Parts: sequence; C-alpha cells; structure tokens
Amino acid sequence: HSLRLKNDLMRLAASEVENLNAYAKPGRKIFDRVTKIIKNRTTYKISRQTIAGSMGKKTSLGYDLEPDFDVVLFIYDKISSLKPVVDQFYDILLNNLPLQCRSSIIELVAIQAALEGGTNILEAFRRFLQLIKDVDNIYINFFDSVTRPRPLILDAVNPFNNYAKPIKPIHKAYFHQSLKKH
Repeated sequence: HSLRLKNDLMRLAASEVENLNAYAKPGRKIFDRVTKIIKNRTTYKISRQTIAGSMGKKTSLGYDLEPDFDVVLFIYDKISSLKPVVDQFYDILLNNLPLQCRSSIIELVAIQAALEGGTNILEAFRRFLQLIKDVDNIYINFFDSVTRPRPLILDAVNPFNNYAKPIKPIHKAYFHQSLKKH
C-alpha cells in the first residue's frame, strides 16, 4: 500500500510541478514588463524587485490551480505613508498597459442588457448596443447596497472592482469600431 501511495503522490506532484513550470516563463515576462514600466516612469527610486505569491515561493494552492504572481517593489525613499506610492504605481500601470478584462466587460454589459431587455432577444441586443455606445454614462451594479458615480461596470465577484474606471478614449473608440464591424 505504501508503494502505491508513494507512486500516486509522485504522479500528483509531477502534475503540479508541470503546472507551475507552464506559468513560470510567461509570468516572468509579465513581471519584467510591469517592473520596467513602473521603474521608467516613477518618481521613486526602486531598490529591488521580487516575485512573491505562490510563484515566488514555488508553491501552489493545490492540484490544477493557477499559481499567483505578486510583483513586490522596494523603494529607497523613506515615506510616512505608502498611499502616494501605490496611487502613482496604479496610475502608471493604468496609463501604460492595455485595457484588461475586455471580455468580462462585454459579458457584464450583455448580462445587464439581457436583464433590461427581458425575454425579447432583439430588445436585449438593442440595449447592449446602446450601453456600449454610451459607455461614459454606463451604470451596471449587481449590488443594491453599493452606489458609485458613473461610469460603473461593477465586478459581480468583487464589488471593489469597477471595470469602467480604466476605460480611456482609445478604448471607447475600440468598442465603437468593433460595433461598426458587426
């Protein structure tokens, strides 16, 4: 029994190691890109950087789960609060990385349009097009207790995440151009 258990554990561990290795190279590229973008644009002097999370520790949370990456940057500057650093890094990334979660944005807009359109598919599709066209005034909120200013596309899983916040004019043009193609 112990040999069989050992073999089963080795097979399980081999799959997990393979899973971690499959994420290591692309994750490292993302880490390098994010670090370079911040270093080239920040007013703070970065002393060193490291990958944390399960990839940094070379651990994973379980079988067939995606490992996580945390980009950790250390700064030389002595400051009383990290808020200005975090705000600056956030703004740098927001303005220098492409819009993420496009498919999530489209899915949430489609869900909202379907809710507003009722059982009429044509009406739901019409509403979807209206919402995308007027993305500056969009308000999608699946939580009754949360009120926020427009534009708002609130993540149904994380009520602190507003997908509409990083939408810039270039992204609006992309959405509008995509609508014209179809």
